[in-house]
Amino acid sequence: GAGKTTALGQWRYARAMECTGTGAELGATAPTTVRLRAIKQAIMDMWPPSWWRWKERDSTFTMANGVTIQLVSTHQASADAGSPIQGFNWPACASDELQDSLKVDGDIEARGRDAPDGNFKRFATCTVKDSPSYRSWKGRSVKAARSTGEMLWSFIQKRGVDSPFVDHQYWEDLKQTMPAAE
Repeated sequence: GAGKTTALGQWRYARAMECTGTGAELGATAPTTVRLRAIKQAIMDMWPPSWWRWKERDSTFTMANGVTIQLVSTHQASADAGSPIQGFNWPACASDELQDSLKVDGDIEARGRDAPDGNFKRFATCTVKDSPSYRSWKGRSVKAARSTGEMLWSFIQKRGVDSPFVDHQYWEDLKQTMPAAE
């Protein structure tokens, strides 16, 4: 409700334009195929059909400028299957609901090994989750910096009640039936 999926689509567009002429493959991850379908639909709704071609078998968009966007679920059926993320090289990756993909976050980070000048660009949405793994990941990420002192991650909090996409009355009604923490 805060416009995260829309923001992810806009960010992907900007990265695809940056990679014009390189033939780059960009990543798009989500914890489930249901979330990937929402990302796919957002791209199809946001970008004119003349900009892209969809290939269902590979879950990829091929942009008119030659850039490919690979939609990959981070769900791992079993330890024997290995990480669904391994094997890709992406200069940039947008991840939806990253708090539910933390087990493969290191695998996502490793996909940036071929990023120009080592500058792997990431944009991730998270829904705050009261879990030890999320708190640990965020704590490490807030402190992560390059040798130059430039921060690797920054966090922007967008509360649902501040969303321009949801009528304010909806939030007022929720206050009547839900605890404040929810």
